[in-house]
Amino acid sequence: MRTLFGLFLLALAPLATAAWDLNGELSSLSFVSVKAGNVGEVHRFRSLSGSVTDDGVVSVEIGLASVDTLIPIRDERMRELLFEVAQFPSASVTAQVSVEDVLGAPIGSVVPTANEGVLRLKTSELAVTMQLSVARLSADRVMVSSAQPVVVNAASVGLVAGIEKLREVAGLPSISNAVPVSFVLVFDRAVPAPSLSIDNARVREPIPGQDKTVAYFSATNTGDAAVELVAAESPLARAVELHTNVRDGDMVRMRRLDKMTIAPGETVHFAPGGHHLMVFGVQALPESVPFELITAGGGRLRVAFTRVGLG
Repeated sequence: MRTLFGLFLLALAPLATAAWDLNGELSSLSFVSVKAGNVGEVHRFRSLSGSVTDDGVVSVEIGLASVDTLIPIRDERMRELLFEVAQFPSASVTAQVSVEDVLGAPIGSVVPTANEGVLRLKTSELAVTMQLSVARLSADRVMVSSAQPVVVNAASVGLVAGIEKLREVAGLPSISNAVPVSFVLVFDRAVPAPSLSIDNARVREPIPGQDKTVAYFSATNTGDAAVELVAAESPLARAVELHTNVRDGDMVRMRRLDKMTIAPGETVHFAPGGHHLMVFGVQALPESVPFELITAGGGRLRVAFTRVGLG
């Protein structure tokens, strides 16, 4: 289901020959589950990331561990029984799109379009056609939304067995295999990557039974101006926050940081006992974990963090 996002991006790329990044805070993807015949509930994924390159290559990822049904025990069951996030932490979509179809569309216009892409979920690949509405919000922002719900059949993406497990554990007479999906995706013109050189990026595997962990790295400012690191994201996590440890008398307390300023030529270390990234809503992690470091002004730097053991 999450691969559907990428398809929406397909309509985005034609708006310009510059790269575009998915704005995760303003974007949303929801799906409806129908149980016991006629009881419908709306759920969503909190972690979305994606981009469209200047030559029309679309790549979108959805962190399956970020599923949000408003009921924690149900979230846990979906992660373990339906999506099996320990083995399949994310879904993805890739496609090649034209960069000419909507070129020059005026600001405020809405362009209807249909696009195709490939959804990859677990071990399945599914070609999907979507009816979209593409709105040019400004020179640097585009919104892509579903003109009509996209109905995904669980049998097409290897989810039937998981749905049956959910039905059994919840004691329900039925859960529909037809899943309507809707979305609103906002894309911003990409800002040049910040002048940061990242070294020794690693994320600790979660302690068994916990869904949070920490990540560390060293960042060197190779540019001529100060860089303000303000946030981080990963499609495999529900949320990522900048933190530091501060001493309060005989106690060491963790405090969230709004930003970290790195002067030209300076190296800042995120390391045990000091600055670090708190990573929430994770399960088992792959050997390489994608993160994006975000700076003031919207600059994004993609970094692969290596998974390390608890020691």
